Amino acid sequence: MRADKWFSVGLASFISKESSIMNHPAGLDTAAVDRTGPSSHYSRLIEQARKEHSRICVVAHPCDDVSLGAALQARAQGLFEIVLVGPQARLHSVAAEHGLSLEGVTLIDTPHSHASAERAVEEVLAGRAQLLMKGSLHTDELIQAVLCTQGKGLRTGRRLSHVFIMDVPSYSEPLFVTDGAINIFPDLSTKADIVQNAIDLHHGLGLGEPLVAILSAVEQGIVSPVAGKAQILVAPDLEAGNMLAKNLTFLSGAQAAGIVMGARVPIILTSRADSAQTRMASCAVASIYAGYLERSSSLKFHMYKVQPGDQLDFEFGGQVSGIGSSQPAFKVKDAQGQSMVKQDLDGEQAKDLHTAQALVARWLLEHVDGRPIAVGHRIVHGGARYDSSVPLTPQVLEYLDSLSPLAPLHQQNNLAPVRVIFEHYPEIFQVACLDTAFHQGHAPHLQHFALPGRFFEQGVRRYGFHGLSYHYISQHLRREMPELADGRVVVAHLGSGASACALKEGRSVHTTMGFTALDGLPMGTRPGRLDAGVVLWMLEQGMEHDEIQSVLYTQSGIARHLEWMGVEIDPARNQAGETVISTDSSPVRVLVIPTNEELIIAEQSLALVRAKQQARD
Repeated sequence: MRADKWFSVGLASFISKESSIMNHPAGLDTAAVDRTGPSSHYSRLIEQARKEHSRICVVAHPCDDVSLGAALQARAQGLFEIVLVGPQARLHSVAAEHGLSLEGVTLIDTPHSHASAERAVEEVLAGRAQLLMKGSLHTDELIQAVLCTQGKGLRTGRRLSHVFIMDVPSYSEPLFVTDGAINIFPDLSTKADIVQNAIDLHHGLGLGEPLVAILSAVEQGIVSPVAGKAQILVAPDLEAGNMLAKNLTFLSGAQAAGIVMGARVPIILTSRADSAQTRMASCAVASIYAGYLERSSSLKFHMYKVQPGDQLDFEFGGQVSGIGSSQPAFKVKDAQGQSMVKQDLDGEQAKDLHTAQALVARWLLEHVDGRPIAVGHRIVHGGARYDSSVPLTPQVLEYLDSLSPLAPLHQQNNLAPVRVIFEHYPEIFQVACLDTAFHQGHAPHLQHFALPGRFFEQGVRRYGFHGLSYHYISQHLRREMPELADGRVVVAHLGSGASACALKEGRSVHTTMGFTALDGLPMGTRPGRLDAGVVLWMLEQGMEHDEIQSVLYTQSGIARHLEWMGVEIDPARNQAGETVISTDSSPVRVLVIPTNEELIIAEQSLALVRAKQQARD
């Protein structure tokens, strides 16, 4: 304190108007609002996220009450499950000090924040988490781990950028502001990534095709109204983006959730200044977008080499992921799990299944000696006509295509590669390996619904699905656990689609799915067994076919707990990835057996190749 300066000490009251004293953009009217009340836009996003398939968010170093509390609150609200990475003693201390419970939460012990950031990124890379959340460490520390090179980070071909998802009073939809947190002075190519990241997020939240307004502060006096009501505002630099978001917050009563885009998974950044609902909105947005990334089409392939005695040896497998998105990727690993290809693609290289198939075909021709003797395809629905795998012909393809309304999420995607191979490689022998075939031996009364007989004759019957997976598990039990294979076993296929199958002596005797893949267990986005009257009610409410289909296939959700069945899970065994994860005292023995549908497809395809050769001989 300088001696020649005077300071006044006391209390001061500042009185300001509730509305902006400056002109404001059209449509962003200021208003006196209850800033503590619920946000309609955020409430809808949070509710939408709750309906998503439960995902895992890894939280890096949540060693204060704000970040730890936010993660636990998101878990309690059903937005995602969490894995906390940080010094365990400190996590327990913070939880105890603030009355927070860590019961049932997975903890990963690390010595300090730098190690926490690296380990959190490792969890995502290993596929054990689909979202990343910043704890109490500095943002730069987490981003440094995300951008790590040499295959240890979460880089894509895009620059990272931050998107504010703002709820502005009197604005009819969420407003995106970007980039106000990551890129200080973006050049043209960086701005292109910033814009595309925001557009991708808008699509991923199901908000439709956005109008983008590119803001500029370098010219004055220009009257150039945007052709429509913009949903995305792109600021010229970080300071302008941050000021715009802050002005909307302080002068228009807006709230500002936000995530970082451009990495392999969405990254949640929160601060102490955020309200509880804003934090939950950020978590909800990230969860919804993670689901969008998962649902982007992918093309998987495995290559097997036929050895003497028709022994099949796995050589390599790969995947083109994110087909149709702006961030597709191409990966191939050999039989030892070593990477052969790890390539981020631009959107044009995998803009649809046709271009992705062509990409895979070119790679195979360059890296495999000779042509394959067969290509087997997993086809979800085989209808009533086929009770086993079948050689693909134009006639078979036409019949399988007619079943598409019974499997709208899968059938057309399953058949797309078949068409590409017919067009470009007609000489290659193709096989349809049917998910419904394994269940075709069910007793007649289990195939019928209690409907007039004419419906059964028209194909309305119980088919069952996930048959290739159950076929593999049946073989595995016969080979590894014959005492179980000879008895009665209930197998659950658990993924975004879920079903259960009762096996007796290795054969399917009943399954939870029926006419379509909607029936049975609650799933990631499907309701499972449902009173048909609910659909009648939807029709009476004026809902159209496509709207009802969207609700049933993409907006419904999942059951989480098995305790009511008498199942007791041992958390330590489950976390360690052991085969038996039930407790020793559990009335029901629970095993986790990774399925291998690709091997079953290869075996069935080879069997038909041999049958064709014998018929020719």
